[in-house]
Order: sequence, then structure tokens, then C-alpha cells
Amino acid sequence: MDNEYFRGHLIDHAHGRIVFGIKGWRDAPSSTRERIEDGVGEFVACRWSRDRVRIDRDYFGNARLMHTSAKGVVAVSDSLLLLTSLRRVLSASVTPDEEVLAARAAPSQIAGQQISPRTMVREVSFVPPWVRIELCVDRLAVQEVTRSAASMLSAGESSVGADREVLRATAISMTRTAASLADFGSWRSVIHLSGGLDSRAVFAAVHAASGIGEAAYISRTRCGEATERDNAVARRLAFEFGLVPTDIDEATAWPMLRPADGFRLWAAGLAGVYDGFGPLGPRRRAAHDFELFGLGAGAHKGAWGWRSLDAIRDAATHTGPVRDALDAQLKVSAAGLGVDAGARNASELYYFGYRNGLHSGAEHIGLHMTGISPLQNVAFAQLGHSLGPDGRFYGECGEGILSLTALLSPPAAVFDYDTPRHSWTLNDAVNRQRDLGGPLSGPETSPYAQFGDPERIPQGPSQLALAMARAAGFPDEYSSAAALRYSQENLELIAGPLVDIYREVIANARWRLSRSQGDLFAAELPLARSMMLGLFRAVS
Repeated sequence: MDNEYFRGHLIDHAHGRIVFGIKGWRDAPSSTRERIEDGVGEFVACRWSRDRVRIDRDYFGNARLMHTSAKGVVAVSDSLLLLTSLRRVLSASVTPDEEVLAARAAPSQIAGQQISPRTMVREVSFVPPWVRIELCVDRLAVQEVTRSAASMLSAGESSVGADREVLRATAISMTRTAASLADFGSWRSVIHLSGGLDSRAVFAAVHAASGIGEAAYISRTRCGEATERDNAVARRLAFEFGLVPTDIDEATAWPMLRPADGFRLWAAGLAGVYDGFGPLGPRRRAAHDFELFGLGAGAHKGAWGWRSLDAIRDAATHTGPVRDALDAQLKVSAAGLGVDAGARNASELYYFGYRNGLHSGAEHIGLHMTGISPLQNVAFAQLGHSLGPDGRFYGECGEGILSLTALLSPPAAVFDYDTPRHSWTLNDAVNRQRDLGGPLSGPETSPYAQFGDPERIPQGPSQLALAMARAAGFPDEYSSAAALRYSQENLELIAGPLVDIYREVIANARWRLSRSQGDLFAAELPLARSMMLGLFRAVS
């Protein structure tokens, strides 16, 4: 390839390297550049020559990727709004996919995001994780080069000691990543901390890498007693270990810092692809913060119960056209992912393909690509889908992340959790650490070699996408009243049975708002779905 472009960051565990930014990609060793297909992090890489363009992104699919073709044009973007707007400008068709729209109306997070390669717009296709695309310039054609989710995650039976090797290797990669981030002078690490297991493992990696040092934390309370308890645990943990809060006390100030055009910010990147309002918080985060997330752990431990696709379909909705549409879409998903729909880990393979990465990147990736999810580790994900001697999947057993945390920091592993079922004694944690080879030390905690500069990674929203959101009439007032008003107007953009289906979606949003005293987070699932219909609005 003659030319290259790289945006975001890549962590090459195999060679002990971390690459940031556009210039950093060119400076990276060729061995790292050749491993782009297996790269973790948050990035999009583009290479092009006279006759071909190749586009890769991170293994877990944190960066969204869609494509469309029209007469004389082929386009790729992370924004469904931009692709539909481009088609309208070119006077090309923008057609609602009725089956997709009906399936997405199921009142469950199982349908709370892109659910197959087909988007809500017939002429736009979604690219699942571990699939790269190549554009043939002379024919303006798109070719998807695929490897199935089933083949890449299914590791067969777990051999004796395999869990020990993988857990230790994962702990080392997490710790070395955390140590590398602490090396960037004016940059600091900010941990998104909750009372649960996943963010605790990330916290433990930071603790194992260099102590807490200059690291800070964010914790968030949305509504209800459960999240208040979760937040309280996170704050106690931070106080005990000396982790400082950020300048924003999220429990009180965060909701008030939502930008006035928050719906347009959401529409610019997530509309139609992820049914949750984001990015969260202020328009721009601090310019020199690496944000560390426990998100993405579902690739290892699962999220939807280790069951068949029929079982999650039945859990998501009842009889009727919505159920029929969801059933059809899940079959499309299974075929594309290489998944046996009746397999006991089918739900988790589907989760990996259509929820894990989108959910992990949703709250920040529209503003920056310096979010770090240390639990997104290929071998750790594969371990979760390996079968143990008892016939259960390793991730199904539920102790992988707690064991990982114990290896990294026994005191962090046994500190209070939001629910007592995760609690081990300190003796339990120390014994597990010993079983896994003892505390990390020496080279196991050393920083990775670093290439490039995180300053070169662009920050802030796409101004073009925001302009398209404004042209499509997405509200400039971030309120439940504006969301309901826009949703109601969008019913005019669809026809037939979909109108009644989406009336029910809006009714569900009103009910959720009434129960939560108008909290938009409580109603974001149905509101996002009814507002995404604005993509069919003609761009003025």
C-alpha cells in the first residue's frame, strides 16, 4: 500500500508496544503494523493504493464501521446519519428496513443496538468485529473479508493449567498497559469506577502497575437505590486506596453538564446503531486524560445467560410481529457470525458481535479515541468460551475476573462490592494469587515501548455530523419534552404496521419517564429508538 492513515491507539501485547496517533503509526515497527488484524485498543486504520483501499479497526469493534454504495460513490463511516445524508444529497434512495425496525422495537437491551449486518436503512451495511473491508476503486465495490466470531472465540476444551497461563498473561498485559499510560507526562489515567467486578480489575491493574500515583476516578449515580449503593462502594474504595476524584463530582454535577445539543451529539454518531444517549457528560473531556473502563468484559464472562438465540428472543419480547422480526434478524446474525443458533454460548457470541464493542465505546468514542478497556484481551475472551471439565464454559462459571483481580491485588479483590456474592476473604485472594504464580514483578510490570503521541489523536465531535443532525431536525434542547415531541413527529416518516409498533415504543418511553420523575437515562432505550427515525427525515 502506498499511503496509510491511523487514528486512535493500538496495544500490541505480543510485541510489547503501544502506538498512538497518526504519526505514531508510521513510526511503529513493521511487525506491529502487520498485526493490525489482531490489534486491540480503539482505532481505525486505512491503507490505500491506486486501485484498492483497505480499512481495519480494533479486534473488538469499539470503532463503529458501516458502508454504502450509490452511483459513482462508495462511502465508509462510523455514522449512519452521515451515510444516509450523503445518499440524500446524491438523490439516492434511503429506504426503511421494516424487519430491522420492527425487531429493534423489542423492549429489551437484547435488541438495544445494531443486531445484524443489516441496518435500519436498507442501503447501508454494518461491519461486525474482526471483519475488514476492502474497496475496489475501479469498480467502486466493497468486499468484506471475514473471519467468524464463532471461530475466533471458540477455543474448544480448556487444557489443564490453561486458565492459569491466560489469566497471568492477561494480568501482565493490563499492568503493562497501565504502567505505559502513567509514563505520559502531563497525561493522567482516570478510572471509571463502580462497585462491580469489572472496573475493580482495572483498578487492581493500576494499583499493581505503579501504585495509584496521579490516577483519578469517576463514578456515576443515575437513579435508584442500587446505583447509589454502587457509587458509595466506589467512593469508599477510592478513599481507602488514595484515589482522587476528578474535578467533576458526577453524582451531583454530571447530569447538569450535559450539552444543550446532547441529542444532536448522539445523532451524529450513535443514532440507529446504539440505543443509548451518548457520549455522556460534557462536550469535551479533559484534553490529557486516558479514561480506563471495565467495559468489554462481556466478551469473557458473557452478559445474556449462556443460552440459545431462541431463548434470548423469548426473553426479549412476546408473540407478534416484533417477535417474528427479531427471530428473523437473529437468524441473519447467526449466519453472519458463524454461530449455531442453538448452541449454549450462542447468546454470548451474538453479544460479542453486536453489543460488546458498541457498548464499550458508546459513551466516549464520539469525542475521543483515548479510552482504554484493559479487559478487552483476545486470549481472555477465548478462555471465557472454552469448556471446563464440568461441561460449563469458563466464563459461565463467573470466577475469571475475580481471580484476575486477586492476582493483581488481593486487597482490591476483597474490598466491598455492590453485592456480597463477590466477596472472598483476603486469605482466599492470596491463595488464588499464589496458585496463579504469585505477585507480578520486574518485567511483568514494566511499561510497553511507546510510539507516537496521544496529542495527535483528534478530540471533539464531528462538526460535519453535527451539521447533518441539525439539518435533520434533531432537537437542540436536551429534555424529555423535546425528545417526546420529536419522537411523535417521526411517526410520519414510517408507514404500515410500523406506526403502531412505534406508538407503543413512545408509550413505553412516557411510562418510564413518569416512573423516574423525567430521568432521560431511565427512558433512553425507547426514546433513542423513536428518535432514530429522524434519520429518514429529508436533510434541508
